[in-house]
Amino acid sequence: MIIFPAMDLMNGLVVKLESAKHRKEERIYGMPAVVADRWLGAGADWLHVVDLNAALNEGMVNHLALLSILPKAHKHRARIQWGGGVRDARTLRLLLDAELGDSGRVIDRVIVGTRAI
Repeated sequence: MIIFPAMDLMNGLVVKLESAKHRKEERIYGMPAVVADRWLGAGADWLHVVDLNAALNEGMVNHLALLSILPKAHKHRARIQWGGGVRDARTLRLLLDAELGDSGRVIDRVIVGTRAI
C-alpha cells in the first residue's frame, strides 16, 4: 500500500481551504519544507502536492515552495506527485521534463484535471 501525504499550497504555505467556497485559508499548517520534512521523516515515500493558486487560475506562484521541498524529497529518496492548474499539454510537458542536475527528474507524476481533456 502506498500512502500519499497531501500538501495543498497557497501563496507559498501549506494550507487547508475553507469548505464553503474553497477560496480562503481555513488553516495554515506552515512552510512547505517543514511540513514535507515531517511527512518524509515519518516514512513517506511520496508527497502529493497541489498548487491551489494554479488550480484557482491565480497563477503558478508556488514554484519557490516546490524548490524548498525538493532537497527534502531527494534526501529521503521520496517522489513528488504534483497537481493544480495543469490545463494544457505545454504545462504538463514542462512539469514532467524538469530535471535538477544529477538528482534527476523534479516531479515524478502530474495530476491533470478535467480541463486538460
